[in-house]
Amino acid sequence: MTTLYNETTETGNSYLRASSITMVNSYGGTPRVEVNEQRVLTLGGSAITSAHQRTDSDGYPQNILKRFDAENANVSFDLIDPSNIESVVGSITYSEVYATMFSLYMHLATEADAANIS
Repeated sequence: MTTLYNETTETGNSYLRASSITMVNSYGGTPRVEVNEQRVLTLGGSAITSAHQRTDSDGYPQNILKRFDAENANVSFDLIDPSNIESVVGSITYSEVYATMFSLYMHLATEADAANIS
């Protein structure tokens, strides 16, 4: 029998969260969004995090990836309040997300130009 030092049995929970969301907009390419996920395990008031890697049907690593193209431009999804994931506050399409991110870039670039950040 193996004895583990200072072993305890605690109740906790585990969930997935987006650790990074990247908008890829290479010149000449189709814009896309890539999502990296993180698993959070909470035990006794502490959180332990680790990268979470999804796999495709052949067992190869696959992050969440979605192109912004004509095929899915009008796909609509619920807009969820991040402070309460049960509250739907509206809906948005993929093309509106792309326009929002483009507009955010233009806003931030203009701010950086005004602050002389090269």
